[in-house]
Order: sequence, then C-alpha cells, then structure tokens
Amino acid sequence: MKIKAVLFDMDGILVDSERVSQEVFIKIAKEYGYNITKDQVLKTLGLTYNDTMSYFKDKISYDYPYEEIVSNLERKLIEMAYQGTLPIKSNVREVIDELKKKKILIAVSSSNTKLSVNSYLDALKIKESFDVIVTGDDVTNGKPSPEIFNKTAELLNVKNNECLVVEDSFNGLKAAKLAQMTSVMIPDLIPYSNILEPYVDYKFDNIINILELF
Repeated sequence: MKIKAVLFDMDGILVDSERVSQEVFIKIAKEYGYNITKDQVLKTLGLTYNDTMSYFKDKISYDYPYEEIVSNLERKLIEMAYQGTLPIKSNVREVIDELKKKKILIAVSSSNTKLSVNSYLDALKIKESFDVIVTGDDVTNGKPSPEIFNKTAELLNVKNNECLVVEDSFNGLKAAKLAQMTSVMIPDLIPYSNILEPYVDYKFDNIINILELF
C-alpha cells in the first residue's frame, strides 16, 4: 500500500525538547520538595497529561502537585521556544519541504497539550505546514492507545495502512502498531532495543532518512 500521509510525534522528533523538558521538570519538582528520577520521566514519554499525572501520583504521592509543576514547566518551555532556545531538530524543515513537494500529507500527533504543541510549532514557524494537528487534549485515551493516530488518519481522510508514523518513544511506537500503521523510530532519549523491535518497521538515526521510503 502506498504511503499517503506521515504522522509525526513532536517532542524529540520535530522539536529538540525532551532533554530540556526532563531537566526542567526534575528541577521544578525538587523546588517543591520531590525527588523525581530521569527513569521515571522516561517512563512517561508519549503519555498524555492525565496519564502522566496518574503515574506520578501513584509512584510519588497522591498529594504530588502535578498540575502546578507542569503549569510552571509548560510556561518555561513555551518561553524558551519563543526565545529560540528550544530548537527544531536537524533536517526537519528539509523533510517537510520534500514531503510537500511529493504531495504527501503531513500531520502532528502529539500527546503534549494543545497549548504547548501550537506554541512550539508556531515559535519554530512550521505550524502552518501541517495538514492536521492532533494533541493529547483531543483524545480520551493517550498512547499506547492508537486513538490519536486513528483520529489523525480520519481527519486526513486516509486509511490507517496508508500512514507512516515517526516516533521516538515506546508508547508511541506501540500505538502506531496497534493502529496498523507503518512505524519509524528515530531514537532520542530512549535507545533502540530488542524490546522495541516488534513495534518498529524502520529505524533511522536522523529524520532525513525517512525520505528514502518515498
């Protein structure tokens, strides 16, 4: 089946945000008196706001002030995006341009909030390039549920098996396979491993390499 659409995760794929987000999140949590580990943050990659909140309240404390911490985190990262210190990942603009030339539909399917997704993409001046943008605020069930990818395909008016998903997290890759879409992993914070193998059709080191599939 010919690929008619590419669905991109945002954090770690389009925007070089995950390392910074992890560091700032841990720092803010510490200011509130909570010691969060990098491993705990990694386990939440690809999850929605509500699913991540449930994870930390379960693992840390029911009283863990997730809403306040994430509000501060979101405000700081959006500020950084508009200041130019939350950069676009290498070759993203080139890939967008080439896919547009080839008449391939492109979308963002991100578990992040609508405010963050729209702000990051706007700050990087690529928001208008996408045919569809679906965020964690637009779905009931976050990744690894396939809901976000199913909804994106529906809005693009393409079949699931006509979609290529570009992801960097376990939850995102699993969601792509549950949606019966072709998956590409471009590792960021999480390295490729045998655990991920069943959910990965293609693995590339840089986003530019996805053009080899067209």
